[in-house]
Amino acid sequence: MSSRSRRVIAPLGGALVAVVLSACGGTDYVGSGSWEVKPSPQAPQIPKPQQPGSPGGEQSDPSQPQDDGVRATGLDQPHALTALPDGTALVGERTSGVVTKVFPAKGMPQQALFTVPGIDGSTGGGLVAMAASPYYAENSLVYAYVTTATEGQVVSLNQYGVPKPLVTGLPAASAAMTIGPDGMLLVATGGSGALGGKILSIDPWGGPGPSATNGLVVATGVGNPVGMCTDGTNVYVVDGGSGAPGALTGNAVFKIDGKQSGGGLGSAMNPFVSYAAGKDAGATGCAASAVALITAGTDSQSLATTVLDKNAQPAGDPTLSLTGKYGRLRALALDPVQGGLWVGTYNRDGIGTPAADDDRVLYIPPPAGGGGAGDIS
Repeated sequence: MSSRSRRVIAPLGGALVAVVLSACGGTDYVGSGSWEVKPSPQAPQIPKPQQPGSPGGEQSDPSQPQDDGVRATGLDQPHALTALPDGTALVGERTSGVVTKVFPAKGMPQQALFTVPGIDGSTGGGLVAMAASPYYAENSLVYAYVTTATEGQVVSLNQYGVPKPLVTGLPAASAAMTIGPDGMLLVATGGSGALGGKILSIDPWGGPGPSATNGLVVATGVGNPVGMCTDGTNVYVVDGGSGAPGALTGNAVFKIDGKQSGGGLGSAMNPFVSYAAGKDAGATGCAASAVALITAGTDSQSLATTVLDKNAQPAGDPTLSLTGKYGRLRALALDPVQGGLWVGTYNRDGIGTPAADDDRVLYIPPPAGGGGAGDIS
């Protein structure tokens, strides 16, 4: 296997163990195998912005991704999106459960892979989040948060889309997930109940990760999680707040140390980035690096980029791009191979005004020099 094929989709802090699944025929779930320690890869970096007139800096802002067009069309509410280690991505439709593979190269047709069975999206749930295993190249597993008619579940999906429940009895509500700095699956849950409004750390078998001290719980105080991402050290959680679309109350990003436990969000912490109603409200999916945090906006119909200083703190207010060009934007993922961005539109949700080819997935490549996402207009 080439070194390129072994790259993972999420930055990891420290060595960790990974499932290596044995191959077998048919569509039976593959979920056992040997374990071995793997090295920690580096995350692709979004470069710092250059000022007009500075060397190499003309009219563009390298902290912003460059719009380079559509890679998939005809989707219905692509709510879940995860990048793969080969530079492709998987996108999941919320209500249908259809998972489609998309490619960064122009002209490569999208491929419908499978439909996740048993989901119920009638009350706003369905297939709401996905995160590829950090060792997808070896085990072809994708984690997903799905809701049935009675509950929310964290499941793993093999290459045929066969689900294996890892955690059940969760709220049938909003949720987001990412692979944490320690290699464990982090899940932010909405709703109520013992595991509602929490951040959970889950190992590959459905047990608690090492950062959890109260069952699976790492942190509390999550109200309406709609996005989650990591820069390899910190974990960012996008809380949608509450209120009518376009006037969201509390729409903000919170930052936690992905290795800590027992921390709180909401009233226990100040927002890392807040979004103003009527301008950039509706932040949902996110992507992060050491120098920038990008969120996709439904109501703003924009990407919002917050440049970070050397202390990983916001260097200014979010700047908007792609505004109104593709309508409502929701799902977002960072390509670990080229450093580009995957962006999913969300115009068939009953609020947006869909175009004939909606919903779409966009690929926004890095600038010509590489190293991270480039300029958007």
